[in-house]
Amino acid sequence: NSYTPIDVTVACATCINPEANYSIVDDCANGDQFLVDVDVTSMGDATTLTITDNQGSASVDVTAIGVTQFGPYPFGIDIIITVQNADDANCVIMSPTIQQLACLPDNDECVGAVEITPNEDGSCTLFTSGSITGATESSVSNGCNGTADDDVWYSFNATATDHGVNLSNIVGGDLSFGIYEGTDCNTLNELFCSEGNETLLMNGLTIGNTYYIRIYSTTNEPTQDISFDLCVFTVPPPIYTSDTDYTVEEIITDVLVGENPDCPQISNITYSTGTDFGSTNGIGYFEANGSNWPFESGLIMTSGDINNATGPEDGTLSDGDVAWTGDVDLENAIAGLNSGDSNNASVIEFDFVPIVDYMSFEFIFAAEEYGTFQCAYSDSFAFLLTDPNGVTTNLALVPGTTDPVSVFTVRDNTYNGDCSSENPEFFANYYGPGGEDPTIAPINFLGHTTIMTAESTVVPNEVYHIKLVIADALDTSFDSAVFIGAGSFDIGHPDLGEDITLGSGNEGCEGVPLTLDAGDIPDNSTTTWYMDGVLIEGANTSTLDVTETAYYKIEYTFSNISCVLSDEILVEFHDNPQPEPLQDNVVRCEDLEVTLEVEVNNSDIPETITYYWTYEGNDIQVGEDNTLVIAAGDTGFGEYLVTAIDGRGCFGNTTITVVRGEYPVIEPVEELITKCIEEDVTLEVNVTNADLISDDLTYTWYIDGNIVQSSSDNTYIHESGSPEETVDVIVTDQASQCTGETSIEVVYYQNEHCIDVPQGLSPDGDELNDCLILDHLEAKEDIVKAEVFNRYGVKVYELNEYVDQWCGTNQEGDLLPVGTYFYIIRFKSSRAPITSWIYLNY
Repeated sequence: NSYTPIDVTVACATCINPEANYSIVDDCANGDQFLVDVDVTSMGDATTLTITDNQGSASVDVTAIGVTQFGPYPFGIDIIITVQNADDANCVIMSPTIQQLACLPDNDECVGAVEITPNEDGSCTLFTSGSITGATESSVSNGCNGTADDDVWYSFNATATDHGVNLSNIVGGDLSFGIYEGTDCNTLNELFCSEGNETLLMNGLTIGNTYYIRIYSTTNEPTQDISFDLCVFTVPPPIYTSDTDYTVEEIITDVLVGENPDCPQISNITYSTGTDFGSTNGIGYFEANGSNWPFESGLIMTSGDINNATGPEDGTLSDGDVAWTGDVDLENAIAGLNSGDSNNASVIEFDFVPIVDYMSFEFIFAAEEYGTFQCAYSDSFAFLLTDPNGVTTNLALVPGTTDPVSVFTVRDNTYNGDCSSENPEFFANYYGPGGEDPTIAPINFLGHTTIMTAESTVVPNEVYHIKLVIADALDTSFDSAVFIGAGSFDIGHPDLGEDITLGSGNEGCEGVPLTLDAGDIPDNSTTTWYMDGVLIEGANTSTLDVTETAYYKIEYTFSNISCVLSDEILVEFHDNPQPEPLQDNVVRCEDLEVTLEVEVNNSDIPETITYYWTYEGNDIQVGEDNTLVIAAGDTGFGEYLVTAIDGRGCFGNTTITVVRGEYPVIEPVEELITKCIEEDVTLEVNVTNADLISDDLTYTWYIDGNIVQSSSDNTYIHESGSPEETVDVIVTDQASQCTGETSIEVVYYQNEHCIDVPQGLSPDGDELNDCLILDHLEAKEDIVKAEVFNRYGVKVYELNEYVDQWCGTNQEGDLLPVGTYFYIIRFKSSRAPITSWIYLNY
């Protein structure tokens, strides 16, 4: 054999090597860069050490242990630090490659843990994207596998006792994670480790407590760049199974038939399963138990042990031993099965009498062969219905075909590409590799179908026999099961369909008839309807028109057997949008514009409402506007119909009546008022057609176009000292805005200061105190005569019905001389004359 010789030289070390640790120091505050701390923990036997890097930085000599910092370095650069004995070049140590790819993430330490919200179910609808890029080792000790030298932290508050953590979309490497509990980051207790799995179930959590998730790279390599999606989901409960809650007879009568066990007249119930052969029990009762299993409850039949059928999917079920035999009828019904090919058969048989011409029940098939073995192996089951003539038919068929349901006839090659998909639309879930998360599987079978229906026409009132059977084929391994829904064994009942609720898509509008139809009425039966438990008189057909939100129930009562079949449905109607007028009676004047308005306050989709304004049978405005403007001069009196239609077609309407308004007719108590300057006087107006207008009147008083008073008061005080002027008043009927107006003239007496009798006159033509004016006297109308005498008693002036005519003249109109004069004012009535003196001067 050829080989290449090598020379090996062995020499004793000439010195004791130094020792050092290396750590990355974040320097992101100064840019995308980092520092390296070189911590010399032992000098060896050197007195001086020289520290260098591979980036050409200046070397540093140290003479004692301690930390020396190098850098900064750009992200992504490979740094190698060399520590060498300055006196002996053979004594040198080198660091591993040091690199930082990014700034430290905010959740690099536990105290910065990112809080995430758990999903309420087993889905990962809520998730958080993350990365360990740039992360460093935390101070919290790690008891899980691997070295947590690049960990990041998350936290969540438990909302259930059982949660799961899932990592998905992992790019760049492998990840591990651990779960911790504690009141803070200083008191953490490690609870769970992922052990290399991407999904981890956590049981026994305390609702409300905070839990921490530590994620890091599985391999001990520095500066790894790995991204991921993280979610916390709520582990749904598995189904519940029991072989003690009900006997097999009770499962048939009380569970499968359910509400009306007497109606199908079930008899001659027999059954067999593994317990008859010293093996496991393959017949029992199940409940969904809060899981997402499609059936709430029902009958489970399996070729293994019903107590092992509960989820999650955690291994292969192969219960039942060879002593537990198969079933001949099943072997005869399934093509490809020979005599003796079946094992571990669970069987239920009974007779029944249908009361209508149709029977059915719903089922789901589940099997452990799905996935790896779905191309080569399948267990078998059948629902064998025998009619009164002895003809037997298998009802367990793929819908729309004559193929018996099995792994061969319902499968999806997504989970095994070695064979074709068959009727994949009827395959529901696979809980193996590439399928749904097995940790949240409600059953412990690898795959199952959708809900399917076994059905057949029958002859009412005849005796039928049915056999339900499932068994392993060719072996006792890889069990299968069939689940039959509670209450689904239907031998005739009224069917009103699903509840018609708001949001279901088929709800109607209140007041618009919706027809409920229960289908054909069975022979020998009478029909009654109930609304919220109250009998609806006269309703005796299979259909009923309803217009109100309520529970409606139909009952069939049979005359030949003690049987009542019924169905109930909740019907909800949308409220019709109800327009409410701001005023349902509007009084308006023909010369004024008016706006009619409605509001809809009971609609949940007000933005979709269209308003139809109809007048005298014609749509005069259509659109989103809830107001209508009647222009000034437009008569438009009468009734307006307002219809509000929402986006669902529901509608409501109202009316607004527009009435012609009357104009107030205004009359002043006095059109002309004469007053003294120093006198307050009341101006007053009356409305003469008050019976034709409203009581809500506003009186607005104006002087020179300016408002001096506006109120409901029909009087106005013209105050002392105010000038002579015209006072206008406008009366507004607030109900119609119709107005009426008038004016009152206010003037002063000639004797404007209202001096009772002046003591002096100066008739010099300046119009100031020129005449003896008595127009202010209350008794001026009673004056019959005025007489003026000089100081000698000679009458110089006389005038009948005197007011203001003597201006210092004699009877002939000549001015009298300066001096004192005397006068007498005589009255028609018995009032005493007024006598006094007056001085005349010019």
